[in-house]
Amino acid sequence: TGNDFGESIIPRTLQGVRNLNNAAFLGSTAITSISDVGFQKATATKLDMKFGPLFKRIIQNLNPTNVEIRGKEAARMGIILESWIGLAQTQARFAGEMSGPQITQRVSDWVMRSSGLTAWTQAGRMSFGFELMGNMADLVETPFAKLSAKKQKALTRYGFNADTWELVRK
Repeated sequence: TGNDFGESIIPRTLQGVRNLNNAAFLGSTAITSISDVGFQKATATKLDMKFGPLFKRIIQNLNPTNVEIRGKEAARMGIILESWIGLAQTQARFAGEMSGPQITQRVSDWVMRSSGLTAWTQAGRMSFGFELMGNMADLVETPFAKLSAKKQKALTRYGFNADTWELVRK
């Protein structure tokens, strides 16, 4: 049809440019993403969580040799879903489901992985999720009134009160 050019070539070209821009500009962000730890510490403090176990887990999750242990924990806690969504998106790119030329998709993905940014981001996300879920599970015997003020404030911010916390505990 007469619109194939505008509906196919132009958007794919622009997506290719975006992929290459990601590779060029985000490839060095692995260095600056070290500051993610500061944000994780601030969030952990706000939620009245200890930062030491969280940081230890981040470092452990960067170790590619304990994949089986991490996978079992993640599947058990249901956190792996978010990682699988990211993996599915990556696989969709390789299968041609996403827009843009294959080569630019692969260049962008390769830069993110080889710079360590993908591993660092995944380790941080999964570690925080593990620790938050574990922290909340440790409180299953604690009534809302006996939770720390920080914990109560955080739960209230997300719509929990004493009654809803009791339902979750049960």
